[in-house]
Amino acid sequence: MPLRHLEERSLDKYFDSIRHLPLLTAEEERKYGRMWQNDRNPEGLRGLVEGNLRFVVKEARKFEGMGLDLLDLISEGNLGLIEAAKRFDPDRLNKFLTYASWWVRQAIFHALAEHGNKIRLPQKVAGHLVQLNRVTQRLSQELGRTPLQQEIADAAHLSLEEVERLQLLQQTTSTVSTEQGLGDSDLTVGDSLEQEVEPSAMHTLNQEAFLEQIEASLASLSEKERTIISLHFGLNGDDPLTLEQIGKRFDPPISRERVRQLEERAFARIRERRREVLGGFLRGETP
Repeated sequence: MPLRHLEERSLDKYFDSIRHLPLLTAEEERKYGRMWQNDRNPEGLRGLVEGNLRFVVKEARKFEGMGLDLLDLISEGNLGLIEAAKRFDPDRLNKFLTYASWWVRQAIFHALAEHGNKIRLPQKVAGHLVQLNRVTQRLSQELGRTPLQQEIADAAHLSLEEVERLQLLQQTTSTVSTEQGLGDSDLTVGDSLEQEVEPSAMHTLNQEAFLEQIEASLASLSEKERTIISLHFGLNGDDPLTLEQIGKRFDPPISRERVRQLEERAFARIRERRREVLGGFLRGETP
């Protein structure tokens, strides 16, 4: 059976499994939250997660066509949901999803960055590509068909020529990635998306937990892989280095292509680790 059909069957089975899961009331959220926080009862954690799996699907659909299949987006979002459930404070008045939505989006953003094409584009072009994807997806849902280029141009406030050029660029680069550079800065499309959907106060509140996740991911890598990831993304507090610059740091030096291969292998290990965490949860193992 073709891989695409297998993925569709997996999605159908997953949707069937969560379709009838009941949504939680505020009181049920607090009950499950206390079961986990006070007694570390895995049923509390499971209740919080299962009651919000449909929300993850809704969020994941917003990022289709940006470098990951929907099933992978849902899996990554579910990992964020589990982390949110583990940290949820039931004694606060906020609804669980108000808190959990940040974790779900963060998990998806960083998964997209790991998979994305490492292409640097001018800031204006990168922004227009993201806008083009969003408008095209929205129009497709509203019209029930693939929108015409003129319809996209009108909705995105771009000229027809700009839409044609952007679509050609998108086909050439395969996907609009959150890892695309914005101009000459160190910011990425993923950075700009994150700032649009979440206030900086929430980011600051969870910065310590985010750093814990980074450290846990790096711990699963070899020393050389950790060095490459840290230098490329400036995790050691210094300015990020290019792959070529990183290669020259080793003794003996290694090529830019070799650095890229090692980085890809490191991301593959990180993704596998996250899948193991989710798999353990679905098997009923306490995180």
